Amino acid sequence: MLLSGIANIGLLSLGALAMFFLREHFGLKLPARLQELLIGISFGLLAVLVVNFPVAIPLGATFDTRAAPAMLAGFFGGPIAGVTCGVIAAAARYWVGGPAVIGGTLSPLVYACVGIVAGLIVFNRLRRKPGLPDFVVLALAGTFFVLPCFFVDRGLATGLTILSSAWHLLLVGNVAGVVILGLLSESVRRSILSHEETERSLTMLDLARHSARIAMWRYNFPADRLEWDAAMFPLYDVDPTRFSGRFADWTACVHPDDLSRAVAEFENARDGGGRFTSRFRIRCRDGSVRWLQAYAQCSFDATGAPAEAIGLNWDVSEHKLLEYNLRAKETEARERTRELESLLASMRQGVMLFDADDRLQIWNAQAVQLFDLKDNSLRAGMPHEAVAEAQAAADGRLASALPNPRTVRKRLRDGQIYRLKSRKKDGTIIATTLSPIPGDGWIETHEDITDLDEASERIRIAAETDALTGLSNRAVFSRELEACVAAARQGTARSTLLLIDLDRFKAVNDKFGHLKGDRLLVQVGQILKQATAPNDVVARLGGDEFAIILKLGTLANAQTIAERLVDQIAQPHTLEGAVVQPGVSIGIVAIDETATDPETLHGYADAALYRAKSSADPGYRIFDEDIRKALFARRRIETGLAAAVETKDLEIWFQPIVDLSASQICTYEALARWRQPDGSFIAPDQFIPVAEETGLIEQIGLLALERGLEAMRDWPEGTRLSLNTSPRQFGKGVLVPAVAAALERHGTPAARIELEITENLLINSGPEVFEDLDALAALGVGLVLDDFGMGYSSLNRLHRYRFNGLKIDRAFIQRMEEDETSAAIVSAIAGLARCIGMHCTAEGVETQAQLDLVHKAGCGRAQGYLLGRPGPHASAQPTA
Repeated sequence: MLLSGIANIGLLSLGALAMFFLREHFGLKLPARLQELLIGISFGLLAVLVVNFPVAIPLGATFDTRAAPAMLAGFFGGPIAGVTCGVIAAAARYWVGGPAVIGGTLSPLVYACVGIVAGLIVFNRLRRKPGLPDFVVLALAGTFFVLPCFFVDRGLATGLTILSSAWHLLLVGNVAGVVILGLLSESVRRSILSHEETERSLTMLDLARHSARIAMWRYNFPADRLEWDAAMFPLYDVDPTRFSGRFADWTACVHPDDLSRAVAEFENARDGGGRFTSRFRIRCRDGSVRWLQAYAQCSFDATGAPAEAIGLNWDVSEHKLLEYNLRAKETEARERTRELESLLASMRQGVMLFDADDRLQIWNAQAVQLFDLKDNSLRAGMPHEAVAEAQAAADGRLASALPNPRTVRKRLRDGQIYRLKSRKKDGTIIATTLSPIPGDGWIETHEDITDLDEASERIRIAAETDALTGLSNRAVFSRELEACVAAARQGTARSTLLLIDLDRFKAVNDKFGHLKGDRLLVQVGQILKQATAPNDVVARLGGDEFAIILKLGTLANAQTIAERLVDQIAQPHTLEGAVVQPGVSIGIVAIDETATDPETLHGYADAALYRAKSSADPGYRIFDEDIRKALFARRRIETGLAAAVETKDLEIWFQPIVDLSASQICTYEALARWRQPDGSFIAPDQFIPVAEETGLIEQIGLLALERGLEAMRDWPEGTRLSLNTSPRQFGKGVLVPAVAAALERHGTPAARIELEITENLLINSGPEVFEDLDALAALGVGLVLDDFGMGYSSLNRLHRYRFNGLKIDRAFIQRMEEDETSAAIVSAIAGLARCIGMHCTAEGVETQAQLDLVHKAGCGRAQGYLLGRPGPHASAQPTA
């Protein structure tokens, strides 16, 4: 009987092994309900097997190990599996028959119910994996609850008799069967769960790799076989149908300038380095260039020969562009392993992947390092809230910057990408991006952008700051002025604009050099900054021009600040041993609800500045009605002058210059006159400065040349035409060709033309100006230095440019009668001109006494009202 029982248990084990083999290979992909039904059928068939080979016990009864499949079907498969197996086993027992057929038929159903209840307790309530003790207890419980079945067919006495002779077989058989079958079943169950977990991990790994846009490849050295995954073909812009799977396929893609280096780096890894890392360019089919980063690990066979290389590629074009523009090198993390660690560690960003239940599944070492976490602070299955708490605990400053889980979930479910920046207590700036992935999970990437952020800040500061003084530049000033005008028009705030211009700054540059001039500008900038509030705008507009916007400032406050600035800037300034004492002019205008636009307001302040600069007592001026009227009058001049120049309505008059030795006219100076419709004239000193500033002087100069050449046809042979010039006419490549063309057109010799040039032209001019002067001299045109003695007269200029003559400024001539010094200066200048072969003209001769004095001083020529007033036609003889 004992041997028969052991045989029945062995049959149970063999059947279980066959069943589990089939289930492990064919039962993994079925739906849950169908799989439960399959479990019930499988265990039921196993019960049929052991029922048909029973063990005979006293009084005609039989025993078999059907308890094990019946209980374990309910235990592992639940109600569906338990009931299915119980019914099949009961049917099999009933078919076998015997004296205890009813009790034997009921027993599988009792065993199945016990197994169902035990499974609910272990898996649902205790939530743990079953072990040997659980199966022993299950077998004992089933044996206990099945005892009543022994009394169903033949009564209590017979049942007790059967039990007394076979209880040990019943107990041992049930325990052995349940334990053996239970342990086998648990082993299969764990194998199934492990398989499913592996599939999930591989899916997450693939998602992480694709989220990072990393492609993988494998190269077999002995066979010269190159394998690319699907991501490699778009990355390299290669048609898969033209890919032959050879090393040459890769070299054909690499840019020729990078090919030798990249191949050498790969060969070094092959020949013993083991690890290959390189950054190179590839050529796409459309001719564009793309930067790629490559990383690989080489392996070697038992003889030390290279066997295989497994590597990663990803696009780093954007990173290279940032490195080029910002000239900053970024560090990319490259952990070098072949599996999951290789993929994640090769990424520069910290990566965390969360599943649909907000639990951490994948992360890399960079994610730990960026947040200063401990190595064991992250673990698989960790809730997102716990990860955020760990990050905040490592750096308290991050607590308020980390993403709120509810906000994250809402945005990600809407398919949005969530971005934020956080700053650690050590100043490191971390950019975080959360992107949704299939399956309701998401991937977080974290990147240290401290260098990039600081570089962007430096670029912003450079774009908004004057490099010399550290003040705001014109762009910031314009933006702030526009905002103040908008606020004033809305009635929300008033402010005040001050335009500031240094006086005598050019003299500082000329005398001490530009370096000291720059230092003076820096000192002035410091004075302006100290005189204003922190929220006021202090800007350098260019050169020696500055501006201040007083936020919420009144005109009274602006007046107080202007008085202080005039006083402080006028004080002596020490510049490395040199002491200078500049002045300053300030124009002030209120920014209130009457302001129309920034340009008009700036024009008002500029007009006030111009009034301050042109007054006898420079300082500051507030824009008022008088300045407004003068400004409008000037604008009327600008508009009318532009129209007059366009229609050539300006008149060209001529004033004679007399050769004193021959007492006859030798030259006529062409002068522009602007007649109004009522017959009156606008004085030249009113419209000529406007023409200079607007550039109309260039067209006026060409008009004077043309009209003068036309008038010369009626002049005596040898009489010259003298033309005034403006610095704006030189250095543009226009004046010399225009003069040459006009002379050729009118058939006039160049020697009959003289161009009067002011000394301002020769100061701080570029080489193109001097090229024009040399070209005019080579053409044969005479060059006369006008207003000599009033500017920055230099003997070097007289020597360098070989002027044909010079004109002494009228200021000296007017003072000759009562000022012996002026008379001596005129005499000295005339003597100098005579010695170096230049003619000398005295301007502004208005009395006979002045004429006698300039003649006596040695001036060969004279010009003035005494000798002839300007007129529309050239006079034949001087008036005196």
